[in-house]
Amino acid sequence: MPKPVTPAGFLEVFQQLGMLKDLPERARAEMADKVAAAFNEKKRQSDEGPKVKLFTEPQYVLALEKIGWFKEMSKATVKKQKASIAAAFKREKKTELPAGALFLQLAVTSMDLEMIEGAGPKEENSYYSAIRQLAGASDGKFEPKKISDVLDEKNGQAHVSFEVKGKKFAVSVPQESDWFHPDVFDLVEQALKASKVSQRFQALPVEDQVMYFAFVSDAVFKKAIAAG
Repeated sequence: MPKPVTPAGFLEVFQQLGMLKDLPERARAEMADKVAAAFNEKKRQSDEGPKVKLFTEPQYVLALEKIGWFKEMSKATVKKQKASIAAAFKREKKTELPAGALFLQLAVTSMDLEMIEGAGPKEENSYYSAIRQLAGASDGKFEPKKISDVLDEKNGQAHVSFEVKGKKFAVSVPQESDWFHPDVFDLVEQALKASKVSQRFQALPVEDQVMYFAFVSDAVFKKAIAAG
């Protein structure tokens, strides 16, 4: 295993190559100081890990605009998200924040995944209510009709269906607890795709068991991830 390069070793290579031969003593000392400083800075960066990029509020909004984050949103949703971003800076009492402290401001809705306690429109914690919630967060792009959810407790299943533009979408999933089954999310995605809607409900990092969703296209979401 090769030995790590040190400032002294680095200068020794220069010495052997004759690159320091004609330098006066003072110039050599200055170079030694610069090399040592460069090594110290590299070590500091290595110890601290990758530097976290900070954004001011205008910079963060501009970065989102550049990747097309707001392009397919209604004016009302854009206004709401920009206000939420502004509120985050005010709440933290800082002029600069990392993207990691701001991403939840981009969510259009959220839900507790441990939520299925019943069925139908009168039950707040049901697949029916969750589908209506997603529809309400879609800027009118997801408009399900004839929503139905039936909990078959005897067989440990849930039967969920709805119609979009006259086409029926249905799924039966295991339901032996109160956790929201991911296949129901997939059903919503199928409906969006069939309706030629570019946006998808993109899951943001989970806090505990609460899921936050943005509503943008896969292409825009990938750009956001790449931008940090």
